[in-house]
Amino acid sequence: KTSSGKIQRQLCKEKYLGQNLKTLYTLKEQTEKRALIKAETAAEVIMLNIWKELLKSEDISIEDDFFGIGGNSLIATQLVSRIQDHFAIELPMQTLFDATTIRLLAKKVENIQESKLNEIDPILLAHLLKELENEKTTTSNC
Repeated sequence: KTSSGKIQRQLCKEKYLGQNLKTLYTLKEQTEKRALIKAETAAEVIMLNIWKELLKSEDISIEDDFFGIGGNSLIATQLVSRIQDHFAIELPMQTLFDATTIRLLAKKVENIQESKLNEIDPILLAHLLKELENEKTTTSNC
């Protein structure tokens, strides 16, 4: 403010821009310093590819925070939808907010898949295995 109480708009603008540039420089510095941690499991590889496509970036580590690298609620809904389609599971949107990195999210998906496998009816499974065995026997006799 001036001595008469008026706001010095030019000074405010310069200070505001200076802070934003400093913040951008700090973010750029942090991005350059971080190591890209590669995917190790099949689920991590698949998710990494989905993230790269949706976020339009190749520089994504499995430890990057989805929202910290540009993810938003619109992209999050697309991400959850693609994960559900690819892994054939139901994935609540809240899961992405609880597990915001590829590593954590992949573990959640793997756990959901395991629990889904455990839910298969043992009688149905035995029946399917018997049918498969019968098909093998039939094809090997030909």
